[in-house]
Amino acid sequence: MNDSDLVLSDVHVRCTEKPNERGVAVTRFVAKIIEESDDDAGIDEDGDTIVKRRQRGEGIPLVIEHAMATRLKDVGQQVWNGALLMADFILSNKDLFIGTCAIELGAGTGLTSLVLSRYADLVFCTDVGDGVLSCCQRNVERNIGEIDAGIIQVRALNWADPDAPEGSPSSFGWTAADIDRLEDLDVIVAADVIYNDYFTEMFVNKVRSLMLRYRKCKRCYVALEKRYNFTISKLDTVAPAFDYFKHCLDDLHGNDDTFVIERLPIGFSSMFAYERSHDMELWCVYRNESEGVDSRREVSDV
Repeated sequence: MNDSDLVLSDVHVRCTEKPNERGVAVTRFVAKIIEESDDDAGIDEDGDTIVKRRQRGEGIPLVIEHAMATRLKDVGQQVWNGALLMADFILSNKDLFIGTCAIELGAGTGLTSLVLSRYADLVFCTDVGDGVLSCCQRNVERNIGEIDAGIIQVRALNWADPDAPEGSPSSFGWTAADIDRLEDLDVIVAADVIYNDYFTEMFVNKVRSLMLRYRKCKRCYVALEKRYNFTISKLDTVAPAFDYFKHCLDDLHGNDDTFVIERLPIGFSSMFAYERSHDMELWCVYRNESEGVDSRREVSDV
């Protein structure tokens, strides 16, 4: 794929809203909240407990401004399936996020950060470029009064910068108060940021530096969708961006068992409307503080 080629997210293929003259649309995404009951509904033919699920109310309406087809460098201005998968994971595992200080890397339109803010006390919604950050800020302002949310701060964060965020007077710069609050960072999330080897390597390095710098931060969740290409050299269909991501995870693990890498099951409820394919995956990087732990685990899908 050339940098000049236009890319359209599968999410937007189903959009009925017409974009304006700048190719920008505003779409309403609704999460239908599904709760699991403590009471089981019996046993299935395999002897497993059938868990009752019930839909509660209208759910969470989010009105998101986004671009339609973009060039590769601007894909952050679209909504991708990985963002909806991560949002579903957060809604299905709220206890992991309640009361936390969280940061989203490569937040794009801010949809995942908005969902995360329902449970986190503070979310730093980060990306680079005034265009994507301005769009993200508008989405925060458009939705923050409509959902029961904590504080969301839209901030610039360049993965190429090896240092921790520093104070800056720019529009999306970090304030002194931000820097103080970041000392309480608990969790990192990222969705559909794996598509380019150069950015993937910077992303994994940034995760490593943040988790080592902020000692309370012990978890990073990454949602992605594998994208395949047919190669003449191998005469096979491969997912090179995903393969390089796994290579970077191996390097992150290294030889000191500092980090535990785990592939998580994605059998939790689908609350947003999208196609959850077998090519979608969810990974977690844990900072390991104990010895003798298997540092690379892959969990089968459920």
